[in-house]
This record gives sequence, structure tokens and C-alpha cells, in this order.
Amino acid sequence: MKKKDDIQQIHDILSGDDTAFNALVRKYQKDLHAFIWRKIGDFHYAEEIVQDTFLLAYEKISTLRNPNQFAAWLYAIANRRCIHWTRKKISVVQSLEATSVDLVKKYSYARYISEQYETEVREHRNEIVKNLLERLPKHERKVITLHYLREVSIKEISESLGVPVNTVKSQLQRARKRLQALTFDDTDNTSRGTL
Repeated sequence: MKKKDDIQQIHDILSGDDTAFNALVRKYQKDLHAFIWRKIGDFHYAEEIVQDTFLLAYEKISTLRNPNQFAAWLYAIANRRCIHWTRKKISVVQSLEATSVDLVKKYSYARYISEQYETEVREHRNEIVKNLLERLPKHERKVITLHYLREVSIKEISESLGVPVNTVKSQLQRARKRLQALTFDDTDNTSRGTL
């Protein structure tokens, strides 16, 4: 199944087709379990976390902004569930003073790995955004950056650039369409192996 199939499945889910989510579960279940098992080191608890991850993903799927990023989003949810499980397990097991040095090292390392993963995902996402922005015309890049990354209002952008509010709105709309087209072009090229 390709990324485009994921996008279609997500659109179907959002349209009320629950069977589409089952297809995503079947697609990602084994790899997600392996990922979680490696992180927490417990096969059976990994199964529970997989179920929790899919349940949370199903409940929150409407908040997914970019269906192209479903897999990364799903693994980020799983990663957070692993961190939560690890913290809960540490607090339940015993106080820090009574914890063996080896156990502290093990969980510290697990936390370090999960933080590294989160950092890598964030850096990768930032790199993608940066590359897409560089492909926009300068004036569109400026309004997109000001409005979405620096959270400047349309009115403030209009005043600072000395252009009418409607011009800023038009530039934002064109930039969003162009970014969407660039994103879909990159997805098509990636699925064909030509990027």
C-alpha cells in the first residue's frame, strides 16, 4: 500500500467509513508492535500500547493536518505512549533511591533514545518545511513565514509590507495552493522513486 492509499483511507475514515481504519491497522500493526517492543522491552505490554496507540489515533484522526504524514504521526503517538508507560512503570516500581543503578541507566537510555527520535522527527519536518518554502516566490514565502511561523496577523502583515489586506490574503491563498501542489508532486515522485 502506498502513501496515496493512506491518504484515501484517511479521507474515507473522516467521511464515516470505519472499515478504512481497519485497513490502516492491518497495514501498520506488526511494524508498530516491533517498534514499541524494541522501545519498552516487553512483548505483552507492547501489544497493549499498540491497541492504545490505534485507539488514540482513531479518536484524534480529525486533528491530523497532513494525511501524507500519517505514518510519522502514528509513530509519534506510539512513542509518547511508550514514554508514558516507561514513566508510569518507573514510578510504580519503587522510589528512585531504592532503584538499582542498572535500572536507572536502562530507563535513562530509553528516554534518551525517545528524545533523540523526537528531535530527529522535528528536524526532518523542519527541513521539509524549509525546502518547500524555498521553492515559493519570495513575496509568498514572506507572507507564509510571517503568518504561520511567526504568527503575525494578516492586518499586521498588510501594515508592515504596505499592501492591502486583500493582497496579503490572496498571496497566502496562492502560497497555500502552491505548497499543496508541491507536497503532492513530491509524494508522487517519492512513490515512483524519482525524487
